[in-house]
Amino acid sequence: MNPIRLENVPHLPFRLPRIAFDGVWRFLTNIRRQIEFVYARQRQREALGRLDARLLRDVGLTIEQAKNEAAKLPWQD
Repeated sequence: MNPIRLENVPHLPFRLPRIAFDGVWRFLTNIRRQIEFVYARQRQREALGRLDARLLRDVGLTIEQAKNEAAKLPWQD
C-alpha cells in the first residue's frame, strides 16, 4: 500500500477561511468540556452513593436524598 503524500492529494480550488477552522475547533472543544463535566458529575454521584449515614448527616443530606441523587443518569440535573 502506498503512503499518502501531499503531492498526490488534489488541491481545493478555493481556500477555506480560517474562521471555519476556528469554529470547528471551538465546537469540538465545547463537546469535550461537556463530556468532562458529565463524567465528573457521575463520579461525584457515585461517591455520594458510597457515603455512610454519618457522613451524609455532615453534609446535610438524608440517605434517601443521596440514593435519589446517585440513581440519576449522568446527564440529568
